Order: sequence, then structure tokens, then C-alpha cells
Amino acid sequence: MINRRTLNAKDFPIGSYKTHGLCRVCRVPIPPKSGRRTTCSPECGDRLKVLCVWSVQVSRVLKRDKHRCQLCGLDMAKLKRIAYSACRRRPYTHPVRILSGSDRAWIKQRVANWEPEIDHIVPVSEGGGVRPDMSVAEVLANLRTLCHECHVVVTAALARRRAARKREARMTLFTDHVCKVNA
Repeated sequence: MINRRTLNAKDFPIGSYKTHGLCRVCRVPIPPKSGRRTTCSPECGDRLKVLCVWSVQVSRVLKRDKHRCQLCGLDMAKLKRIAYSACRRRPYTHPVRILSGSDRAWIKQRVANWEPEIDHIVPVSEGGGVRPDMSVAEVLANLRTLCHECHVVVTAALARRRAARKREARMTLFTDHVCKVNA
């Protein structure tokens, strides 16, 4: 079973569409005189692009979430605009040096990481990857925009869950081995 962050074009059979003129996504015959197209419609082409290209998924999620962290609500686009508008007033100066008081302290914490990050709600390691049978809506529904701080917290929680599962599996193997030795 395929379960990855994105799919490759190899996950959609190539030989059959070249020889038989079938759509790579829905396996329907491609209309005649369609040139070099490998999909039957723009919808199938869009689905192929979303399933296979990570940057397309990222741009769609950022547009949907409006560059806002889905956990803490930080508007990263606004933060970037504020910092760079301050830079325009004083050229050749880093945005943090211009701001004063609490604004400066607040932005200084976030200025290094103000780019939004995309997170899988159900991690790929837990079955949240992309499969060829998924729709575009299903793929995008499993993604969300997070700021760097929230992404670090979520990733740390995932690491703790995985470590607990590994410990549990090791303990199960150990107890099974001990039971066999004692029997």
C-alpha cells in the first residue's frame, strides 16, 4: 500500500495511457485530438497535480488558511508585512532593530521563523499520507498551516507518541521472550 507525503507520477501507470489512450487518473479514454495530454479533463489534471506535487499542496493550504497558524492564530503574512514596512523606512536595517518596546520583543522571538509551515493533521507515519484513491479535498483536509513554534510542539508530541509505541513494542517482545524461556 502506498502511503507517502506525495505520490510520484510512477504511481499512475504510464504504459497503458500511451498505448491505449487512457486517463492516468480515472482510466477513461482520452478524447481524440487532445495532443500530448495524459488526463481526460482539467479536473483529472488538477487531481494528478495535487496528488504528486508538494508545492501545489502547500500553496493551496496557505491560500485556504490565509497564512494564519491554525493553533495559535498568528498571522504570519501580517507579521512579515509589519517587519518589512519598517525596513523600507530605514533601509539596510534588520526589521527587529527598528521596532521598540514590546513589539520588538514579540517579533524578535518570531522573526527567524515567520514563514508558515505545513503540517499533516494525521502524520504520514500514522497513515496520513497520500494514496492514489484519495480526492483533492481529502488530501488538503489532512494539511494545516502552523507557525514554527506550534509546529515544534506538535512534532515533539508525535516523537513522544512514537517513542512510547516503540517502548511498548520492545516490552511486548521482552515479555514474550521471558515467557518462552520460563515455559
